Amino acid sequence: MKLQLPERDGDGYLVDSSVWTSEIAHAMAQADDVELDVTKWQQILKAREYYEEHAVVPPFASFLNTWAQTRKRCSKCG
Repeated sequence: MKLQLPERDGDGYLVDSSVWTSEIAHAMAQADDVELDVTKWQQILKAREYYEEHAVVPPFASFLNTWAQTRKRCSKCG
């Protein structure tokens, strides 16, 4: 049975962010023909953390730059 997607705005964001679940995120990705690999999924979870802390969608250019720097530092840790 296919998951019924909640309402989204013109940019593809959920109108009601409180209904977000990992199942909904995967269904949205499938509906948008996006494959969620491990890296993309980690980015989504980090963006969700930012949203929950600041109540706004993260500024993606700086968010992704910070993400890349963090991953680079962590790859040197192991």
